[in-house]
Amino acid sequence: MTSISAADPPVAQPPIQLLQPTNAASTSSADGIKLTCNNWVVCKADMMKRLQAEGLWDVTTGAEKKPPGTEVTPELVLWVEKDMRAMTKLMQNMANVYTLDAFKERRAAKMWENLLELFESPNPPLLREYHSLQYVEAASLEAHCLRLDFCRLRLEGLNRPISDEVHLTRLLSSLPPSWTFVRDFCQRRNIAIGEIGQILLEEEANRQEDAIHTRVGAAHLVVEGRLKVIERVRELRREQVPSPENERTDETQALHPTNSSAPTVDAMGTEQLIVEHLEAIGKDSVQNDVATRTLTDSRPQRASKNVESGFEYYVSKMSKSSHTNKGVKWPEKQVDLLRAQIQEERTSEVLSLPKNPG
Repeated sequence: MTSISAADPPVAQPPIQLLQPTNAASTSSADGIKLTCNNWVVCKADMMKRLQAEGLWDVTTGAEKKPPGTEVTPELVLWVEKDMRAMTKLMQNMANVYTLDAFKERRAAKMWENLLELFESPNPPLLREYHSLQYVEAASLEAHCLRLDFCRLRLEGLNRPISDEVHLTRLLSSLPPSWTFVRDFCQRRNIAIGEIGQILLEEEANRQEDAIHTRVGAAHLVVEGRLKVIERVRELRREQVPSPENERTDETQALHPTNSSAPTVDAMGTEQLIVEHLEAIGKDSVQNDVATRTLTDSRPQRASKNVESGFEYYVSKMSKSSHTNKGVKWPEKQVDLLRAQIQEERTSEVLSLPKNPG
């Protein structure tokens, strides 16, 4: 066993690396928690943690004042740098329209003060109601604007005034995604809030008119398709009626039916043919028939009703007709005529036989 003598040099130890939780904390949540109207408590704690980790909390709360004097000194440069970094951290958390007034400030302390006044007011439920109102598609846009105005007036009565710019931004942000084009149009132009309200109401009226035209067009498409089906059914009925020149041939076929494998119209099934024509018209047009009956125009309603009654008449009439593998069932009048002709031929044959002389 070897022993270390006093003359031996000490073993060199590697330098101790100090951990830096500040950088780890800043990189783990670079942008922080996004501030909304319902998570102020959680977002406030996240802001405090990130600002304290960077050594910017005193500048944010105003505890670290701006150095006096107008000369550019190293202390002033350092304070301005801290203030700008603190403002950047706050903006990363509140990148939304709820804190538009806070973005106007040029100092982190004033920005933080505005946030406290905004979210720690005497009546936070009313403020949350104002920021959570959303316009529902196909609802009354005028009623939605009136609700926003009413909440704004109540907040002003509690010494919480809301500027026209913030109110306009809140109104546009409450629109659904289908209004993105209108929202972008209003935001890119310097338009007064009264004019924007008029633009939104005109857009709502245009959309309602387009919806009516769409329903009327779908109703006309259904009517046109059903007329085509009825016309096709009539053509098939006319083809089944025997012509005068082919009457003798039809009688022969009725007396001596052939075992032809070619399917007839009735053997194929008239109902199946009607279904095929309806599918050719389009499933969407048939599904829009329910909307057709709710239209306010009386003329499309009467046309649709008459066509529907005629369509049901042909379907019911054809469904009652018997289908056999041997051919078409003949009408009673034609059968009686055929029997009379056969009886007449038999009588003439009997009379033409030679008489027995015995």
